[in-house]
Amino acid sequence: MAISCYLLLWELLGLVFVISYSCLELGLKNLDIWSFNMKHGKLLRILFDFLNKKQVIIGLTVSFLGTTLGLLLPQFIGQLLDEEFLKKLITEKEILISLVAFFIGVYGLQALASYLLGICGSQAMNRLQKYIYNHLLNSSVSELDGYSSGDLASRLTNDMSVVLNFITVVFPNMILNIVVIGGSIYFMLKISLSLTLISFLLVPILVFVIIPVNNRLEDYYTNYQEGLGKISSRISHKFNHIRLMKAFNGEKNEQRKMSDSFDTLTDNFKKIIGLSSIQNTLVNGLMMSFIILLLVIAGMEVSKGS
Repeated sequence: MAISCYLLLWELLGLVFVISYSCLELGLKNLDIWSFNMKHGKLLRILFDFLNKKQVIIGLTVSFLGTTLGLLLPQFIGQLLDEEFLKKLITEKEILISLVAFFIGVYGLQALASYLLGICGSQAMNRLQKYIYNHLLNSSVSELDGYSSGDLASRLTNDMSVVLNFITVVFPNMILNIVVIGGSIYFMLKISLSLTLISFLLVPILVFVIIPVNNRLEDYYTNYQEGLGKISSRISHKFNHIRLMKAFNGEKNEQRKMSDSFDTLTDNFKKIIGLSSIQNTLVNGLMMSFIILLLVIAGMEVSKGS
């Protein structure tokens, strides 16, 4: 039972580490995509100022509670392998009802926290859109000359999803994942010190896999976002001057150029999907290999009576 609980905690720890690292790195990189000429620190301060502090604190508190209680789930799942516990679970309905209520309560708290943070994020995004639009209107012509109209429009609409994701998902999860990692390590150390120390060997290997792939993903994602902005700008410009284009029979030439742009965008997206698939395969393969290694070591310890 202890080994099964340990493996569940270890897999949870690995997934949380991989997801939180990737999301935080990509989230910070994506924030820089639409930051215009503002300094990064100023942009983060603006985001913080626009947040409803009270609602964020309530959402994080509820999420913290749900995450902390969620750390107990692997221990309950591990007890399901205990024959005595199963008999007790079947005979005593109160225990079964309590377990079901606990499961529902944990995921209910997490759902409520996600809703509160999502509402808070949407309100902050609304204020941020208004602020940036006002900032653009009051910018000098020389500052705006460096951006096409379609690119600016894309950043005020499409790229706002990046902001919303950072506010409501990446940053709160980063804080809560610290709790998950700390709690998981605590329970793992209580179960087996030797297995926990062996598990830590996976961390540098995962980092070695994640960092180079994420760096490539950042470049491709940046190119993809810039490509979207250029296409949006070109479409807006051409259809504003559609009569002029038709007067010179430029439809075929325009179609050829836009087809090349769409092909480039698709190639970029294929690279993003390909690298993500390779990263997921490597990470899952490494984690499964370590699980098998832990099972072998645990089996040897059990055979020795330790």
